[in-house]
Amino acid sequence: MINVKSILVCVLLICSVAITGCKNGDSGLLSGENKVTALQLTPASVTLAVNTTQEYTVTAYCADGTTQNVTDQVAWSFDSDIVTLQNNVATALQSGQTDITATLGNVTSNTATITVSGAQMSRLSVLVDSPQPQVQGSASNKGGMLTLALGNNQGFRAIGHYDDGHSQDLTQQVNWISLTDAGRFTSPGTLLGERQGVTSVTATLDTKQSGSIFVGVRNAQLLSIDVLPNTASITIGTEQPYQAFGIYSDGSRPDISQSVTWKIEDKKVAYFDPKTLSVIGLTEGSTSITAKLNGVNSSPASITVTEAELNYITLSPINITLYEGDSHSYTVTGHFSDGRIEPIDNTLVGWQSDDTSGVSIIDGVAQAQSAGTYVITATYLGHTATANVTVEHRPLSLNVEPHQATIVEGTQLQFTAIADGSIDVTSSATWQSELNINEGLVTGSKVGEFTVKASYSGLSDEVKLTVTEFGSLTVEVPRALDGVINAIDAQLGVEVEIRYSGMRAGDEIMLTVAIESADGSSREIIETIQDRVTENEVTSGIAIRTFQEATFQGMNSVAGFINLSIKPFESSAAALELDPEREVNIDTVAPQFHHIAQAMILSQ
Repeated sequence: MINVKSILVCVLLICSVAITGCKNGDSGLLSGENKVTALQLTPASVTLAVNTTQEYTVTAYCADGTTQNVTDQVAWSFDSDIVTLQNNVATALQSGQTDITATLGNVTSNTATITVSGAQMSRLSVLVDSPQPQVQGSASNKGGMLTLALGNNQGFRAIGHYDDGHSQDLTQQVNWISLTDAGRFTSPGTLLGERQGVTSVTATLDTKQSGSIFVGVRNAQLLSIDVLPNTASITIGTEQPYQAFGIYSDGSRPDISQSVTWKIEDKKVAYFDPKTLSVIGLTEGSTSITAKLNGVNSSPASITVTEAELNYITLSPINITLYEGDSHSYTVTGHFSDGRIEPIDNTLVGWQSDDTSGVSIIDGVAQAQSAGTYVITATYLGHTATANVTVEHRPLSLNVEPHQATIVEGTQLQFTAIADGSIDVTSSATWQSELNINEGLVTGSKVGEFTVKASYSGLSDEVKLTVTEFGSLTVEVPRALDGVINAIDAQLGVEVEIRYSGMRAGDEIMLTVAIESADGSSREIIETIQDRVTENEVTSGIAIRTFQEATFQGMNSVAGFINLSIKPFESSAAALELDPEREVNIDTVAPQFHHIAQAMILSQ
């Protein structure tokens, strides 16, 4: 199995020209009043088969609301074990998943995801390409045949369908075939009507071949061109799709959007994207767009670009709890009428606290000063948003409980972190141990003595945990008994519960319960416990519970803790009485769930 590494791969394309500003090229993208505020990486999520590709686009959003394509100016981050990325095109290498981000200066884009599938292609299909939904009319399709005027282009797309259910665009990777010389592919997926006649279009990749689309190339004269929509109003940063329809002498009215040459009258106001056949608003103003083919010009279609309105702002986080002396930075997000959602520079926002003696705030950074509940208000262009802040006294102490414990290898124990003697902060504390630990729940994955440490609000506490082997369990008597049993003939009561698993109905369990002095000089066996497993206990787990009394007769004074030992009667056989034909490994019957031990002084 490949050990997948998450490596950061940065590919920085150094341009030979200075980076221009978002609006008119009069300021840098990374500084000045019109600097980049956000980057959008598209597409956001794709699934690719191994050895297939995906092209990416990065759009910069600037402080004045304008946008610019900066795909060739960013640094890329991705996992090079899963994909490679050159000239903005990602190639899938092996099954897996990776995140991709783009960075320009100190601005990082949204995170896009590529899932690489090891699936096999089940079939290949070809579609007539229409980049945007058609406004009116279509390419002529008579009797199941697509008609194309001589000298015009028609786009096609190849779609691969895979056995894991996903589909992807393979237009750039398939082999395109025109059956006759009536049409010729000038680029992947683009067919030129070269002479009058009929041809069929198919795509192949490896051993897969698509169905055919028949195309009739007609020697009709182009009379006029219609551009739709003929009027449009968009906001800065949004786009409007366009289509061009040719009116021909034979009465046909095909979509010639990919054949015409598009022209924007004022390129400062709007930009035409030939990939999406869309106009993108750049600055406030009016302009027009025309289409031209074979010397025939369309009538101008008017475009009005307006400033998007700010609908509302949001402030996050809405609710937060801080300790006295802590600080926290807020984020303000603007929601615009054109659908854009963008962060707003905190220095442009008005900030207010309802009680500056409790919480002060400057440029979005709140400073907690005294305990209480407060309200933070952010104001931007007449819009406001509020958030609640709870300030608490910083804790003075932190204790981890239990302070010392013993568990069997493979079992778990829940530790708790208590602040100021009564506040449970287990889920908020940071836990550390050589063993696996999550919010105080530790797993005894190996035998030995270990430290469990919790940290919270600048405080920390650590305790000891002992992990014993299967088949042997030592439980410490509660700390309250430390040094109490220090007289001859002291009597001690012990209550024990232990659970076993992996047994059959009818099996007998035999355990020895003993107590011993802290220095190991004296030991007394309390009882040998015997129990027979019932049918119900096989599925629910076997519990043995006993309460025994013992008297230390003739023992010397005892200092320190008293230990309770629970061990198999015979460690080599796990203390089971079995059928002669059956053997049970000691690990099978080792403690699997939990144990409880309590001790108390009865008399002294």
